[in-house]
Amino acid sequence: LEFITGLTEVLTERAASLPLSTIENIGISIAECILLSLSLFLLLKYLLNRKSIRAAYPLVFFLLFITAGTIRDIIVRRTGEIIVYNTAGHVTVGIRTGKQLNSYADTLGVVKEVDRHKAMTGLKETKNLVRENALLRIRNKNSRDSLNSLSILITDKITNSIPGKPAPDIIILRGNNPVADNRVSESTRPRVLIIAPDVQRRSGIKSLHADSVHFVRNHGAFFVSL
Repeated sequence: LEFITGLTEVLTERAASLPLSTIENIGISIAECILLSLSLFLLLKYLLNRKSIRAAYPLVFFLLFITAGTIRDIIVRRTGEIIVYNTAGHVTVGIRTGKQLNSYADTLGVVKEVDRHKAMTGLKETKNLVRENALLRIRNKNSRDSLNSLSILITDKITNSIPGKPAPDIIILRGNNPVADNRVSESTRPRVLIIAPDVQRRSGIKSLHADSVHFVRNHGAFFVSL
């Protein structure tokens, strides 16, 4: 038993030393990792001493591991989400539709948080560079009405003229020193306000009276299902 445990630890250590080899980056969830570890542990135990356990035990856990991965893959293919990643120094927004991920960032370089997400769920990424204000519209997949869409504004200022009327469903405030005018009208005040991790100065944000405010740097990445 000590030999099996030691061998498992060695294999885990070797796997962890590989590039992009955190649990998220090797493309499996925590539940799948546990099931795979149990499968390997029981298989090694059976091979070393076939009288200790039944052969069905490692097989059952391996089948559970395969099933968990299949279910996760089906869920990913049939769902969508908006993500504001907790990236250092800049803002990165992801819009996932099934296995396709459209990312919007102020850099085309490697973003490790996005790479981790892609590896975990097997996504294909299309990168989009956002330098200035950007208004994104996402059509509701359950509706054929083009007007029934979700609007997202990525901006470094909120004034009476920005975001405009009607206000977008989600406003992502970015930049080290964003402008937040506390005199904005009711019709332009955001319902969901997300403060990107690159925002340093927060004065004036509370006066916007948004229905919901999410600070990515403090609260972690923002997720909402489509």
